[in-house]
Amino acid sequence: MAGLFVSDEQIAHARQVAREITDPLFDHIARHTTVSVERTVLRWFGVDGVGNLGAPLVNLMVDRLQQAGVLNKGAAYWYGRALIERGYVVIAPDIGQHELQHTNWTLMGERIWDALRCLDYVATLPEVYPSRLAVAGLSLGGE
Repeated sequence: MAGLFVSDEQIAHARQVAREITDPLFDHIARHTTVSVERTVLRWFGVDGVGNLGAPLVNLMVDRLQQAGVLNKGAAYWYGRALIERGYVVIAPDIGQHELQHTNWTLMGERIWDALRCLDYVATLPEVYPSRLAVAGLSLGGE
């Protein structure tokens, strides 16, 4: 069912494009991730503390993902899904290695510019409160 601002065809197209982008990434993660890597990813996102029995929350979260057979998508994916389910907007710009588009800029400058433009876009969405925006990232997503 189409939403207020998009048609069913646009939704279907966006989902197909998203699959084309994410499927190779998930394949890469599945081949290279480990429990230790995924615990580290959650720590980079700021997950801290312990559960009822004193076990670190990152251990509990990764163990649960592994038991459910879904760790191969990466802990960051499930962390993002949990944020979305709680009403947060999550955007993951691709700001990795690329040829410079501006001859007088640095690669880091272009990455920062791209990330800020994503944030500017999100702030224009009617369902977003611009005064309640936050940014989190790691590696190329948070430099």
